[in-house]
Amino acid sequence: IDLVQYSGEQWLPLDKSLRDFYYVGVREYFRSVVAGLPEAKRAKYREQAEPPAGERLKSLALRRQPSDLAQLARILPFTVASAQALNLAGNLYLDRGQYAEAADAFSRLLQDGPALPPEAFGGASARPLLPAAICVKWAFALILDRQWQAARQALETLAKDFAKDSLAWQGQTLTGAQAAQRLQARLQQAL
Repeated sequence: IDLVQYSGEQWLPLDKSLRDFYYVGVREYFRSVVAGLPEAKRAKYREQAEPPAGERLKSLALRRQPSDLAQLARILPFTVASAQALNLAGNLYLDRGQYAEAADAFSRLLQDGPALPPEAFGGASARPLLPAAICVKWAFALILDRQWQAARQALETLAKDFAKDSLAWQGQTLTGAQAAQRLQARLQQAL
């Protein structure tokens, strides 16, 4: 874990058997290794990674710099703290009108979902991250950024994968399908 935290943007040769070398960043390589681990081994990784990730999140959350929060998720991926950091980064980007960055943060959070611990999406977390709500924010950021095709794909994901999930929206409880319909209407207005 120390190697990943302090390696900066170092590069590793990925395959020496080919005529041309392919390089990948240390952090991206580490991320792919952790993502591919069986759940029991990923749990062992989280035992080591969660304490420093949680401490770093506490200090970064006070500074409210979304790029630093997103960096935490790259350095120590697949932890509850990294999921919370990505969610907070996405929210801050939205608030600041940086819609492409917000969409990227929410997209990464959804992509990481299957490898995240259950606590990140409800479990023991005091503030659960609901996948349907993350998908709504992802689609909304894409609409605001005028990425029409990507917004349509996000809305399809919301309607298909989270259709029956409940989420809070403007003081109401909606299903993912209902939220997708509302955002679809917003998308049509924007076109």
